[in-house]
Amino acid sequence: MVLGLRMPSTKQQEVLLRSLILSLICVVAFSTRLFSVLRYESIIHEFDPWFNFRATKYVGRQGAPGYMTNHLALLVPAP
Repeated sequence: MVLGLRMPSTKQQEVLLRSLILSLICVVAFSTRLFSVLRYESIIHEFDPWFNFRATKYVGRQGAPGYMTNHLALLVPAP
C-alpha cells in the first residue's frame, strides 16, 4: 500500500486502460473533425460524408464521365 491506497486489481486496470484509450480515440476523432471545419470553414465538401454519399450515387447512375462533366450539379442541395 502506498499512502494508504490499494493497487487496483488487474481487471480494474484493464477496464481503466480501455476507457482511457477509448476516450483518447474520441478526443482525437472530434479534434480532427473540428480542425477541418475551423481551417476550411463550415461548408466543405471534401470532408462531408453526405456530399460523398450523393457523389457516389451520382457516379453509380451517370458513370464516371458524367460525373467529370457535371460534378458542379452535386454542389446544389438535393431536393
